[in-house]
Amino acid sequence: MLQLADSHARQQALTPNQSFIVQAPAGSGKTTLLTQRFLCLLTYVQQPEEILAITFTKKAAHEMQTRVRAALEFGTLPKPEEPQQSVLWQLAQEALAQDAKFNWQLLNNPNRLQIKTIDSLCHSLTKFLPLLAKFGAEPQTNPTPEPLYQQAVEALFEELKEKTPWQTYLKTLLLHLDNNLQKAATLLIDMLAKRDHWLPLIIHHQTEEELRNELEQGLQAINNECLQRVEKELQQVNVKSELFTLINFAANYNSELACWLNLSNFPTTTVENKVAWLTIAELLITKDCVNWRTTVTKAQGFPAAKTIKDKDEALCCKAMKEQMLTLLTSLHNKHSLFTALIDLKNTPSIRYTDSQWQILYALLRLLPVLCAYLRLVFRKTGEVDFTEMMLASLLALGSETEPTDLALSLDYKIKHLLVDEFQDTSLSQLRLLEKLTAHWQQEDGRSLFLVGDPMQSIYRFRNAEVSLFLQCKQQGINQLQLNPLTLTTNFRSEPRLVEWFNTVFAKVFPKQNNPTLGAISYTASTTLKAEQTCKITYELALTDRLAEANYIVELIKKLQAENPLQSIAILVQARGQLAEILPTLNQTKIKYQGIELATLSEQSHIQDLLALTKAIHNLADRTAWLAILRAPWCGLTLADLLAISQTNSKQIIWQRLHEEDLLTHLPETSRKRLAFFKRMMTAALASKFRKPLANIVKETWEDLGGKALFAEAHKQQDCQIYLQYLANQELAGDLQDLIQFEAELNCLYAEPLKEESIRLFIMTIHKAKGLEYDIVIIPSLEYVPKNPKQQLMVWAELPQQQQIHTLLAPLKASNENKHDSIYQYLSLRETQCEAEERKRLFYVAVTRAKSQLYLLACEQERAPATNSFLYYLQTIYPLSSKPALSKPVIEPILTKEKQLVRLSLEQLQQQASARPIIHGHNQVSVEELIWQPAKENLLGSFIHRLLQQIAKESLERWNNAYLQQQQKIWQTSLLQLGIHQKDIEACIETVYQAIHNILHDEMGRWILSSHPQAYSELALSTTLHGKVKQFYIDRVIIDQHKQLWLIDFKTTFINNHYPENLISLLLSQEKNTYREQLLQYQKIVQQYFGQTPRYGLYFTSLPTWLECTEN
Repeated sequence: MLQLADSHARQQALTPNQSFIVQAPAGSGKTTLLTQRFLCLLTYVQQPEEILAITFTKKAAHEMQTRVRAALEFGTLPKPEEPQQSVLWQLAQEALAQDAKFNWQLLNNPNRLQIKTIDSLCHSLTKFLPLLAKFGAEPQTNPTPEPLYQQAVEALFEELKEKTPWQTYLKTLLLHLDNNLQKAATLLIDMLAKRDHWLPLIIHHQTEEELRNELEQGLQAINNECLQRVEKELQQVNVKSELFTLINFAANYNSELACWLNLSNFPTTTVENKVAWLTIAELLITKDCVNWRTTVTKAQGFPAAKTIKDKDEALCCKAMKEQMLTLLTSLHNKHSLFTALIDLKNTPSIRYTDSQWQILYALLRLLPVLCAYLRLVFRKTGEVDFTEMMLASLLALGSETEPTDLALSLDYKIKHLLVDEFQDTSLSQLRLLEKLTAHWQQEDGRSLFLVGDPMQSIYRFRNAEVSLFLQCKQQGINQLQLNPLTLTTNFRSEPRLVEWFNTVFAKVFPKQNNPTLGAISYTASTTLKAEQTCKITYELALTDRLAEANYIVELIKKLQAENPLQSIAILVQARGQLAEILPTLNQTKIKYQGIELATLSEQSHIQDLLALTKAIHNLADRTAWLAILRAPWCGLTLADLLAISQTNSKQIIWQRLHEEDLLTHLPETSRKRLAFFKRMMTAALASKFRKPLANIVKETWEDLGGKALFAEAHKQQDCQIYLQYLANQELAGDLQDLIQFEAELNCLYAEPLKEESIRLFIMTIHKAKGLEYDIVIIPSLEYVPKNPKQQLMVWAELPQQQQIHTLLAPLKASNENKHDSIYQYLSLRETQCEAEERKRLFYVAVTRAKSQLYLLACEQERAPATNSFLYYLQTIYPLSSKPALSKPVIEPILTKEKQLVRLSLEQLQQQASARPIIHGHNQVSVEELIWQPAKENLLGSFIHRLLQQIAKESLERWNNAYLQQQQKIWQTSLLQLGIHQKDIEACIETVYQAIHNILHDEMGRWILSSHPQAYSELALSTTLHGKVKQFYIDRVIIDQHKQLWLIDFKTTFINNHYPENLISLLLSQEKNTYREQLLQYQKIVQQYFGQTPRYGLYFTSLPTWLECTEN
């Protein structure tokens, strides 16, 4: 058997009482090593729960759990002959012996193996200590938290109406952004997503002056360090003396160098002399900072001799110019000096301008307030983002000096910690590891095992920081020093591919690690695989993206004909690159499995379902109604839709469908289609608020024939996913927030086509990480990503001489054109970090290949962009544009005009006959059937909304005159809600009477007036039957006597002219009806505020307060 080059490192990694950090490059068997380590540790613990393995994805956790369990089952079999397998078998045997000794029964109870994702670990921590984590009820993690961020920002903007300590800072921000509220909101939302990075940097206790001085010291330290680097590089190339002479000469002809005239030697490397040092960079480097100068002119201080009248002076000018050119020539290979000079030119100012400081200080005071508002939103909704879950976990563990009981319990319980994919750790995740191991000591029997590959760190957009891998490798974690190990054997790829990886990436990656810029040097690999069908093919001169797509199709046909069993992957940098590839594959009937290529909301069958949902949800949504009329289950033509919609642009479509004159504008077939549609939708709308919305949508979709339209299993699965999502999101038979519903829907992906025979896979490079394929095709090497969005504030922590300096810079004002060197400096650092990650992304892409690699690009008029994959290749060695395999002649694939897909009239008739007539529908008018159930609910919601508005504003404003003015606004709002035109007058009167009653009732005015604490539509969450449920309390008050009140408004109509005994009877019935609901409200309010409330019902139609508090 051949000896592995890294066999000693692999063996050492199984030492149970030592801590390691392992660099495991692509294909090096990282998961196998983790499995072996886990098995090894099982033989040294008394309980399996003493070992905790952490991964970053559910997929990775499942794979590791499966691997460990499979290894244990493998240990029950006879000893294998293959040496590599025998190592795993032996470890499994020893683990099973320990299992038998302590009666763990792991094979029957594998859940005792603690293998978790980082998110599930955080969730479990906050679950154990919800009150300490400040959540109250157990929160739900929302994977699409942007609507929650939006709510926090809107709450902050409300402060513009109130006099608060931070109102001035908010006004400063808006003035800075030219009072563009939308821009301000977008920038603040983006900031909230990254708050775990900047929040620890801006929490301070200094005065404003002390804080400014501290931040400016960081700016000066950066400048000093850069000046010292330039001086050091000049000394190493031994040109300081000569350069000083030349600059002094040039200063006589170039006023920008005048500062050198009074110097007898090189200036010191202090920030006071920065201007003089900058002139060196200007003199030696071209203006675009791309190359050394190759010539100098009068502009640089070296005039042509022929322009000088004095002969001696002319000779001197000629000699000095020649000397300068000789010096420049000698510097052309001095890369370190060139880099140092470029960095000097990019250094930030050493001080903030007053205008910069004004906005920066405003942000430093405002952003923590915004975070506080976000926490209030989290508490109200019962939802959090992943960042908050992480921050809460850190809180639940306490501090190093004051650990919580939970931290002490975990410290006692966990003896060994394994972390997979450590190169993708974020700063907050590292803090969690530090807290989990805060009291671990070297050689105390506990161990930390970190595995990852910094060359595969590609998740900066998820706040991953590859520099943390380098930091822990060098410094360890807490008191634990980590033994560094490096794996070098590649078990995946054939020799020629591994050799190609080594050649290319040794030149693409930097020579040395640079943690500040996230730069990672390359680690070469070896392989034990035998050469078989290895092929590396370039096709870099395709005419355009369509030609590239055609080339890929013909290539796949050829490869599948050669070997139909081999796996093929098309890996793209962004989904947009598939715009031509997927349609071309579809038209040629080549089956593929697309991994998260399209969201559910992009699928036509889901768009139809969403339109149906929106139409049932809101009768006034004209777009949704027209969409479902066009959908396959109705299939009206565009001419039909025009006839329906053109008469009145504000008319509700459902009303229009019942007007007799409409039928005269439609052909016979369309009238039949419409009759079928109206019958099914009548039944759907009759069920509204009587059934769950998801049930109504599902039944209506099936009745209309939607299910019959999509026989494909993956489309059926898509629809089931959507309906389940709708069921989870609805509350009380309706959607509370349609915008958030659609935002979260955009993050759900369509089900891929799953057939065992499919061997073609298409995905982004990020999704391919951890996977491998026989053949990999990477198209569009010339592609470059879009420039990142500007941030409201940029930040960095830079280590300088045993001290870490914080750098912060605000976005410059909207109306300011002046260059902001501080913001530019930090943005440039971010750009450099992104550029380094692009190199790693290319490495991840190509290393998925086991035997064949195809690299494709379209012809470019210009040189490839420096951050494109194509640039990486062409700067290493010239590449032939001719492909290695013969290029087939491809006929252009004709695109057929898209036809309207719809059910035939015969199919509609079959659907109609299969749908039983709803009993009683033929005795009730259409309008009564549709509008009556919804009207009461809509009016109730509208009155509640007005009461919330009144409580927020002053009662004095809502006098009789103001009420009369509001009625026009109410009319528009009620029509938009879907109230029928003929009912508008009566509905407005109902609303008016309800508001008038409460405003002229002493108790009503007290309820809506201001109090020490008062809340309208207070959203509270609690856990019921293991699930988080959200409740909206109409009004909660803490009065001046500190008494807590809970008021539930009831808009049920009770005529105040009824006999008194009848009114009492009706109120008693209402009290009994809502008794359980009020008790539930009372319980959650008591839990939230810490005291028992008085509670009851307020009837707006009487008006009457009915207290329901039980003794």
